[in-house]
Amino acid sequence: MKDKSKLKNLFTEEFATPPSDLVKYFAAKQYGKTIKGKVLEDFTELFKMSLADFLTDKEMIDEVIKKLSGAQPLPPTPPTPIPLREKISVTFPDGKVINCKNVTDTLVECIEKVGFEKVMESGIKNSGIPLVSKTKEEKPQRQIGEYWISTHSSSDEKIRILEKINKKLNLGLKIEKNSQKM
Repeated sequence: MKDKSKLKNLFTEEFATPPSDLVKYFAAKQYGKTIKGKVLEDFTELFKMSLADFLTDKEMIDEVIKKLSGAQPLPPTPPTPIPLREKISVTFPDGKVINCKNVTDTLVECIEKVGFEKVMESGIKNSGIPLVSKTKEEKPQRQIGEYWISTHSSSDEKIRILEKINKKLNLGLKIEKNSQKM
């Protein structure tokens, strides 16, 4: 049981930041060839998102369990409780608090307050593309004036992005996460 628990913890760590060999293995399976550079970087983000989708898809998990154990799929799960909506509150050193109805709006407003150019110059990326740029990409972005803000990530990743901005630009932000029922 102890080894099984250790292995589960290892899965958690490895899937949170998948090793490049694992990503390359799946990329080669999907594309039939080895990929490198920006294509591999983009595929890594796609791999993470697909893995997250896979791990939350009960039918797929049941199918894998059936194949692994030869057992019948798990019985239906009880009704899902009301989901929680992630929200964050960001307090700037000048006392300004940004706390929008969702994490995406909060991220965008914070970037606007910090300054698009500053954030763009920081070189921070989101889903393999610059967090802030003057170029429209194929991935979801929000346009504010001439700037495009990459919004294609989970709430937790958006929080990590705000933490990166805070650290890289030495802003002294206080970032607090909270959840509320939808």
